[in-house]
Amino acid sequence: MQDNNLPLIFLLWPMGLFIIGFSTIGLLNTINGRIIVHDDRIQVIKTFSDRELYFDEIKGFKVTINNIIIESATSDKKSLKFYSSIKNLSELVDLLTRYYPNLDDLKIEADTQQILSNEQYGHTLEARAAKFRSAQKKAKILNWTGGLAGVWTFFYPIPYEFAILTSIAIPVLTLINLKFSSGLFRIDENNESVHPSLSWAIFAPSFALGLRALLDFKIYDFNNAGLFTSILAVALLNIIFLRNREFNFKKAKDYLAASSILIAVVCYSYGAIITLNCYYDKSDSKIYKATIVNKRISTGKNISYYLELTKWGTQDKNEEVSVKQEFYNQFENGDQVTIYFQNGWFNIPWFFVSD
Repeated sequence: MQDNNLPLIFLLWPMGLFIIGFSTIGLLNTINGRIIVHDDRIQVIKTFSDRELYFDEIKGFKVTINNIIIESATSDKKSLKFYSSIKNLSELVDLLTRYYPNLDDLKIEADTQQILSNEQYGHTLEARAAKFRSAQKKAKILNWTGGLAGVWTFFYPIPYEFAILTSIAIPVLTLINLKFSSGLFRIDENNESVHPSLSWAIFAPSFALGLRALLDFKIYDFNNAGLFTSILAVALLNIIFLRNREFNFKKAKDYLAASSILIAVVCYSYGAIITLNCYYDKSDSKIYKATIVNKRISTGKNISYYLELTKWGTQDKNEEVSVKQEFYNQFENGDQVTIYFQNGWFNIPWFFVSD
């Protein structure tokens, strides 16, 4: 028997390390960063950098939720990027608004005109405009449905079968719309793009499925789970990235967005495979008995309850198994529990513990 938390560790630890590092650097920049507006240039000082652009080297600026970016008009100088909470900001914002264009507004206008002039979306301007409006409405419906399905699946999956099947179906339906939209839809949530995003329709059900599988089912052997998850994930990633004009991988944000999609696809693949494997498993149970050797509570951000059981089935040593609090409180060391071993719908062995 393998540790049922291993998939969660492998899925989430890279994201955790990235968030910690990114947050630390952001906090340091907020504390130490400052902007100096000179007579002929703008200087941005951060914890690990000190950059400047002369006024005639500025192309324009962009504004996001957390950042302001001053783009360089020359290739030999990097753009200036800083948090909107940095000190001495108001003077700079007034200067930028007065003398330089907002590049986000220009890009949205250019993207809109590009869509409305693309004959793939219709033979007339009216037809293209109507398709664009329809895509915006469809994206809103898919995102709301995907978000609600994710909440339903993770927090209150009753009836269980419908919650799981809904979260499996919505990302598939979303990918079909993505592939047959001729590039009109996007996956990444990007404020710089006028293309309708389908991010919530994919991310919310995918993460809910992955977490549901980890919480609900105890996998005995992950060999087939890893194989089938990998096959499905590779197939979905090919559908997403093959001939996808959204990502050109020339900027760091493209790699960051692709990494997020990769994590979501792995969560979706694992969640779909495991929930289907266990929920629709009709194989006969093999029943084993085991004795509780030790009880343990793991505290921290989340509280977990573990029972150490004597070896059963093909095991050659005692193993811990996680259980719910109610089940944990029913037993003491030396009590006996019953283990039901299942082959799995996809031949992924799993088990559950009962009294």
